[in-house]
Amino acid sequence: MLEALQQRIILDSVCYLLVLQSLTSAYPDHVPESACSWMSPWHEPYTESQSSSPPYKLQIYHPNVLVNMTVPICVVGGEPFMGMMIQARDLDGNAIGSWHITDPEKAQTLNCSNPVSSHSQNW
Repeated sequence: MLEALQQRIILDSVCYLLVLQSLTSAYPDHVPESACSWMSPWHEPYTESQSSSPPYKLQIYHPNVLVNMTVPICVVGGEPFMGMMIQARDLDGNAIGSWHITDPEKAQTLNCSNPVSSHSQNW
């Protein structure tokens, strides 16, 4: 039962991230902490959300995710990738998990509810 609930939380989190993917915008240097609430940097001038299909997909290579498991996430797309903002959340909308940064010169964590609960990356 607990494993099924964990799988459901991860699946819902991934779906939430995919929906948010169409709401994100590029940010040249970093993501401000004010973006934590909406998971959108709200660039000036603010532009409407993208209405076409997202040019990228997040691939997760583990169908079953367990507590304390490392899960590689890969961004796949045909256009050059410039950056992202990502956060996993449970069914109640609370940030869960943490991110391991593989290249600190290209990525950073964002201090939302937890210093490593969100991840942003720019090239």
